[in-house]
Amino acid sequence: MRPIVGALVGLALGLGFGACRVVGQGAAECERVCDFALRCGFLPSSLGGRYGQHEDALASECRRRCGSTADSAEITALIDCLTPATGDACELLECQRAAECVDQSTILADEVLGVATVTIRMMGGALWAAVFVPALCEDASGELLDNHGIADACREFAGVHALVGPGDPRCVDADGLALRSPLCQEIDCETHRTCDPSMCSTKYAEASADCEYYGIEEVQLGYVDDRGVLQLSAKRLTCPEASAGERFEAVPRTAIAPVALFRGTLTARASVALGFPEDALVGRPFCWASAPLGPRRQARAGESTQPVPTPSLTELIDLAYERDREFPVGCGCLLDPIGCEVGDACANLLDDDEDGLVDAEDYGCRPQAEQECHNGIDDDGDGRIDAGETASCD
Repeated sequence: MRPIVGALVGLALGLGFGACRVVGQGAAECERVCDFALRCGFLPSSLGGRYGQHEDALASECRRRCGSTADSAEITALIDCLTPATGDACELLECQRAAECVDQSTILADEVLGVATVTIRMMGGALWAAVFVPALCEDASGELLDNHGIADACREFAGVHALVGPGDPRCVDADGLALRSPLCQEIDCETHRTCDPSMCSTKYAEASADCEYYGIEEVQLGYVDDRGVLQLSAKRLTCPEASAGERFEAVPRTAIAPVALFRGTLTARASVALGFPEDALVGRPFCWASAPLGPRRQARAGESTQPVPTPSLTELIDLAYERDREFPVGCGCLLDPIGCEVGDACANLLDDDEDGLVDAEDYGCRPQAEQECHNGIDDDGDGRIDAGETASCD
């Protein structure tokens, strides 16, 4: 990988993509702007640095280039974009504002903040929970953690959880999703001043065990951008391929949430996990979406990796907090034109959201189904009433 040469040529011609204001503004302004750019993941870029450099070297190169660049309209516009608001604002939201500022500028090139290439990798849901959901490690019973094989992982990551600390409660986007710093690249794990070290001591384990458990045969990877738009790859990967990851180039320089779609045929163990006898659902086709979405992480310049959990994460959270079931999330709850299975879709004998469950079997239909199971009416016209109406009524 290499820096954006065209932007550097622009500097030499006085076009001003590449750095900050001349020395007349002083080293303090260069330091402020470059440190903000580093924390936002805008380096390496035409602001300074090379791919693969340590974060200290990135900031140093940015400050050096900053102090040797003449003033111009472009430089003034860039400094305005990279000047965070004063006060008690979430810096990650300020990073999003800066990226939007550059994107909306008529005189700044999009590449001025660097080009982001993100590898999205499937990760076992239980391991994902142990790494990124410390509250679950504290709240879930020891038996549940043991059954899902993450009791040891929770203990192992206790130190990492303490190091990372809770997220800033102010850092929530317009969709209510938490914002988090970019995950550290290996070269930054020792200092991790500007990145999240949660994955520094974790190797991406093969997640095929979850695939075998549920019957997952194909995986599609992608992400939801800060506008809520789903960017989904057309490739359908095997589980080993999804565990290895897929690269997405030219990712917008804002916060993204990784997404995966899982397709396959339900197994006996999946049937039990869904609350049915083990032979009730075997062989049914399904398409599930990773859930819950979030947190969103800033897509940093250069190469980075973001994990997306298998469906076992949602199952584990449901069990740990004894909440109304959100597992599984059918692809129709994420993709048009299928739509979630609710309302009139609960009595059409179709699996509208493709989760493998039909009408009253589907958790989205349960409130309606519970009413229909006690109204003395043959609601679906199958000749059976209430307790005999469906397997769910039984």
